[in-house]
Amino acid sequence: MDPREISEQLFEDVKEAFLLVAAYPAEEIGDSYEKLSALYQGIAVCHLLQSGASEGYRENLLRSAHARRFYLSQLAAREITNDRRLALSRTEAFLDAVAAGNHRLAAEVGRLSVTEWHEGWEYEDDFCYYRCLHLLVDASPSQESAAVLARYEKVLDGEPEARFLALRALHDRSAEPFVENLVEFMQQRHLKAEERKEVLLEPDFAAYTHWPRTFISVEGVALISLARAAGMQIGGNIPLCPPEAQLPVTNRDTEDFFQGLHRELRAAGRAR
Repeated sequence: MDPREISEQLFEDVKEAFLLVAAYPAEEIGDSYEKLSALYQGIAVCHLLQSGASEGYRENLLRSAHARRFYLSQLAAREITNDRRLALSRTEAFLDAVAAGNHRLAAEVGRLSVTEWHEGWEYEDDFCYYRCLHLLVDASPSQESAAVLARYEKVLDGEPEARFLALRALHDRSAEPFVENLVEFMQQRHLKAEERKEVLLEPDFAAYTHWPRTFISVEGVALISLARAAGMQIGGNIPLCPPEAQLPVTNRDTEDFFQGLHRELRAAGRAR
């Protein structure tokens, strides 16, 4: 596959999804907002693979987070709390903001997100993982983040995974075990990504958004960003986390298409 061709196809899908955003209330098209975040993440990685330039990579990661923030804000304005698409682990948009170096935007997404686990929406360990990250991006480790981490460990029932161990090391500000377990976690991610790529034979949304993940894990990059923001010295060769994908924390933002569209619709008397 060619990153330019994939990026162009993903952008066509973005345009189609935006037509739905303009036409329907957010609570009716939550899947479209999730799709937009996945599309923007794929476009971001393709930009980096194509040219090595970080600006298009950063901007499109931010747009993924914009999609999630706008969706969450719209549901909050309507006091909608029972939608399964509020589940923390349904989208990597929060991680996209962190990886883009805008921890302030990531914290906004975290504050708009649910704080209680809903059985049937997502696995409890996934909820605990994301909930702990939401707390860590917004503040230093606390009693609350420690309690979520302990709950996560209890859910694993004595079988701690590399993801949990990396998170615990991040929480404890322990650089060496963090890197060691992140390497293992990313190796596992890489293996799964390659296995899935072998079965995605049709040129469709699933294949086009998955292909970039076989080269770069935004999740891994986000964890590194959080670790460095906490003052941890992170080095070494970490799978799926090339140096060019690791951006400094600057809290720089880019144009928010969702807010812009919302303003235009309100001005036309068509706000959703």
